[in-house]
Amino acid sequence: MPMQLETEHGKIFSTIFGIAKLFYKDVNITFDKSGMHIKQIDPSSVLLTTLNIKAEEVNLKTDRTYVVKIDVRNALNYLKNVEKDDATVLELRNKRGAEPEAMWLVIRDGERAGSALNFRIPFSGKAHVVKFPPDADNWHYTVTMPTKVFLKKLGAIETIHDSVCIRMSPTRLTFSARSIKGDGEVSFVFAKASPATRKGDSDTKEANAPVYLVRHNSKTIESNFKLKQLLNLAKGGNLSETVTLSMSHRSPLRIFYAIKDIGSIAFLLGSQDEAQDPYDEDMLPPASAAEGAATQHESASWGNVDELDAYAL
Repeated sequence: MPMQLETEHGKIFSTIFGIAKLFYKDVNITFDKSGMHIKQIDPSSVLLTTLNIKAEEVNLKTDRTYVVKIDVRNALNYLKNVEKDDATVLELRNKRGAEPEAMWLVIRDGERAGSALNFRIPFSGKAHVVKFPPDADNWHYTVTMPTKVFLKKLGAIETIHDSVCIRMSPTRLTFSARSIKGDGEVSFVFAKASPATRKGDSDTKEANAPVYLVRHNSKTIESNFKLKQLLNLAKGGNLSETVTLSMSHRSPLRIFYAIKDIGSIAFLLGSQDEAQDPYDEDMLPPASAAEGAATQHESASWGNVDELDAYAL
């Protein structure tokens, strides 16, 4: 068998392809010794998706590197059959040494031993590899919050507007929007936490986990984003209990989810403020600490203070 991947986390793939179908018709999937990878930019150059699944966490075995092109909706139609306790297997098969022509999905029933579904997912065309610069690791602001809080606040803003302004500063993170009719505004502020509510304090018991920020810049940064796109990406909350948002001056918004212990998925979303390439090197922060030595480096603890709910003007 040229390549085989087996995991008990098959529902994760349903979520990933469910998000992908909202932005892509096809995706190029790379299987290599390190794992399963997707790096895809959408046709309008607004969104760049990066998926990395660790080989050792999904029992991935391959004789070499394979890059295959898969129709997202077609794959999702089969992945919807995966239940919670099912073992999920992805395979590339060949006949007499020929190159694989399809990816096989095998779903093994977790309740009935020996029962399995086999689906053949043909390649949707010739795959191609697009080389991107390394992911930046020196964002000016990085905030982590519970995914349920992220989704809830975006949902509230959706009731009055189709876009949201995300603002990050040394003292707070703000989501805000003004009513399309001009008769109202909604604003959610996550302000700096007091020492008693900082991470690691055993006496802290909050309904929502605190929000944390790592600061590399003292200037306020803000951008406007399409709310529908953000809500679609917020569906990644099914993959992780927390979401990490990163911003830099004139850069896209980075939305990052750690997928349990098996890997991660990150989205670079361009703003509405100007036409942006989600991977324009000039808009990203320095890729190394050495290149960003001139910027400030400070860590701060943040708490969830969202008392400014839906003010009427």
